[in-house]
Amino acid sequence: MLPGAGEPPIADVLITVTDDGGEESSARTDGTGFYSVRAAVGAVVVTASKDGYKTREARFEVSDSTVLNFSLRPAAE
Repeated sequence: MLPGAGEPPIADVLITVTDDGGEESSARTDGTGFYSVRAAVGAVVVTASKDGYKTREARFEVSDSTVLNFSLRPAAE
């Protein structure tokens, strides 16, 4: 876990970025919870999903170098 981070990293989370034109880019988080996805500057919808966790979706405005961090909660059993 990174110093100051509130939660442990989660590996193998599918991150999907969809722009206003419907174009999608996706990547999976690595063993330390990091990912990198290319996206056009402007409004996008970012989805983070992994089996056993609640899917998280949010709209963001992407600039030249936007950093997005997500936290996922375990799915209810």
